[in-house]
Amino acid sequence: MISSFIARTSRPLEKEATLYTGPANWSLKSVDGYRDRKFIRLRDRNPDFESDFQILERSVLRLLHGQRPDGCFMTEHELSQYDKTDDQIGAAGMLAYYLTLTPPDAEKVDALERAVRFQMEQLVWTKPALQGRYLRAVKDRDTSSDWCATLWGLTSANAVLRHGRDFLSPETYAALWIFAGDLWTYLQAFPLRNENPCHNQLVEYCAIGYAYAKLVGLADVQQEILGYYREKIRTLRVPNRGRMIYSEFNRWCAHYSLLSWMALEEFSIESGDPLVEEDAMEMAAAFNDRLSAGGYTFGGSRRDEGGYEEFLLPLWLRQKAFDFGRLLLSEPSTQWQKLSFDGHCGRVLVGRMPEYAKERRHLLPPRPASEFTLRRKTISVHLDDLGRVHHLSVNGLEILQANSQPQQDLTWLKEGVRTTDWILQSPPPPSQGQSYLRTSAGHEAGVSTLASMRRGSSVEIRQWWIASDTELLWFIHLLAHSDLRVDELRFSLGNPYLSCFSGQPAPLAEVANTKTSVKTYGPAQRLHGDPYLQLGDQFLTATHPLCFERPSETAFNGFPAKDGVLWREITESNRLDLILLDSRTPLLSRESLFAAVRISANTAAPKVLSKPHEWECRTATGTFQAVETAGVWNYRFLLSAAGKQETHCLPDIGFGLR
Repeated sequence: MISSFIARTSRPLEKEATLYTGPANWSLKSVDGYRDRKFIRLRDRNPDFESDFQILERSVLRLLHGQRPDGCFMTEHELSQYDKTDDQIGAAGMLAYYLTLTPPDAEKVDALERAVRFQMEQLVWTKPALQGRYLRAVKDRDTSSDWCATLWGLTSANAVLRHGRDFLSPETYAALWIFAGDLWTYLQAFPLRNENPCHNQLVEYCAIGYAYAKLVGLADVQQEILGYYREKIRTLRVPNRGRMIYSEFNRWCAHYSLLSWMALEEFSIESGDPLVEEDAMEMAAAFNDRLSAGGYTFGGSRRDEGGYEEFLLPLWLRQKAFDFGRLLLSEPSTQWQKLSFDGHCGRVLVGRMPEYAKERRHLLPPRPASEFTLRRKTISVHLDDLGRVHHLSVNGLEILQANSQPQQDLTWLKEGVRTTDWILQSPPPPSQGQSYLRTSAGHEAGVSTLASMRRGSSVEIRQWWIASDTELLWFIHLLAHSDLRVDELRFSLGNPYLSCFSGQPAPLAEVANTKTSVKTYGPAQRLHGDPYLQLGDQFLTATHPLCFERPSETAFNGFPAKDGVLWREITESNRLDLILLDSRTPLLSRESLFAAVRISANTAAPKVLSKPHEWECRTATGTFQAVETAGVWNYRFLLSAAGKQETHCLPDIGFGLR
C-alpha cells in the first residue's frame, strides 16, 4: 500500500512550499489580522502515513533544492542562529528515511553522502576535557545548552544509522557510528543529566538513549536506562491539578510538556515497559483536562498555543481514548497544503511515520477527568491549581483565564487602590488537616457539576459550575472572614477569545449588548451588559451587572500574541467582569454575597429570591438553593426535567465553622 501511494504522489518541488513555522513565531501584519485565522480539527487533519509522507517529501525536496555542493543544507545565516545545531543531521535523517520509501535515485544518495560528510567534517567539535566529539553550538555559544542540542543530534543520527546503511559509503557509515557513540558518551558524562530542571530533556534522554542502545545492540545500556528512569526520573514528577506530570518552569507547559509526553510514547514503543506507558497515559490525561469541550487548549507557562504538528504521534495514539479528534489545530488553512519541516522539527516525522504504517497499538483505557475538570458534551470547565478558572467552554465560546496585575479573579477598590486577598493570591501549601483549596467534580443524570472552595485571609470563595446538555450555570458564594469596607467589588470571569459562527470556530472580534458593540482589539474600550452580553452566538446573563473591558491598546486579546510576545510577558488582557458591588459598602464578618451567571444560546436571565439566611436562584435548567442553619450553609440544586424536579445535593465544600 505504501509503495503504491508513493508512486502516485511523488512530484517535483512546489515553488510555494513553505517552511513550517509554529504559531508562537507568527508575526501579525495588522492590528486585526488575527480575525482571519482558521482552525482545523485534528479529525479533519487526519494524521496518518500518507499525509505525513507529503510533508516529508516537500521537506526533502526543499532541502535538496537549497543544498550546497559541500553538502550543507543551511545558509551561513542559519548556521549562526540559535537552536540550529542539529538541523544538518536532522535533515540527513529525513533524507535517509525518504530514500527507503522511494525508487532508487543516485543523485539523492549522493546528496545524503555529502550531507553526512559535511556534518562529520564541519559541524563537530572536540572538547579537551572529554574524549570524542559532539555537535558544536553556534558561534560563541559552547555552553551547557549543548545538552539538548546533543540530544536532538543523537536522535537524528539514530535515524541516519537506522535508514541510511544501504545508501552511505562504508567509511561514512563507520564515521557516523563513531559520531553517534561520541554523542552518547557526552550525554552520559554531562552533569545536567542529574540536575536539569527541564524534565522534557531528561525524558528525551531516556527515550533517545534507549533507542540508540537498542539500535547498536547495547543490552546493558538499555537496562541501565530503564533503571535510571524508574529510580531517578519518575521521582521528579510534580502534582498538578490532580495529575502527576513532568514539568517545565511553571508546571505544565503547552510546548515542552507535550515534548515530554511525546518522548514517553516513543520510549514506551521502543522499550515496551508498562510503567513508561502508565506515565504517558497520565500526561495524555493531563492534556485532555486542559483541552476544552470545544477543542481549544490554552496551555501553561509559555507558548500557550503550540504548533501541534510536532506532536501528532501522541495525539494519534490516544485519539480514540480521549476524543482528541476535537482538538483545534491553530494554523492558517493554506498552510496544511504547503507544510514542510526543517531539520530540527523533521525528526518527528522520521519517528512517527513508521508507527502510522503499523496497526495501532492496544493502549491502556482512558482515565477519567480530574476533580479540577467538568466536561459534558459541548461544555467544559477546568480549574488551575489555585481553583481559578483556566477555561470555560460553552457551545464553542472559549473564555480563558484573564491576565491582570495582580492576576486574580476577585479584586476590590479601597480608597482608590485595587487590591486582593493575599492568601487567595498565594495560598500556603496544604498540610495534614489544613487546606486553602478544595475541588469536587461529579456527574449525575441530567447535569454535571464542579465545585471549589478557596479560603483567603479576608474572604472565602465557594463556586459551583452546573452544566446541562446545552447551558452552563455558575453560582458564586463569597463569605467574609473579617469586616471590610470596599468602594467596588469585582469578580473576573476571564478573557473571551474564541466563539462559533455558523458552527465554525473563529476569533471573537466584538462583544455586543442590546444597543451597541465594541471591538476585542484596538484601543481601550468598555461595554456593560444591558441586560446581557452577546459573544458570538452565546449570551451571558447574570444576577449582577456584567462588564467587558479592554484595558489598553496593548492588552492581550488573542493568539498569536503580537510581535512574538509570549503569554507570561503580558501583564493584562481583555476581561469579562461581574460587578458584585459598585458603591462604598461595608462587609461584616460572616456576611455572605451570592451571584450567578448563565451562559447559553438564549437570553433568559436567572431570577433571584433572597431572604435572611436563604438565597435561591431559578433558571430554566433548575433552581439553586443555599440555606444557612445555625451558622452553617447547605446547598442543593433542583433539576427541572420533564415538568418534574429532581433534587441534587451539591458537594459540601465549606471550610471553617461547622
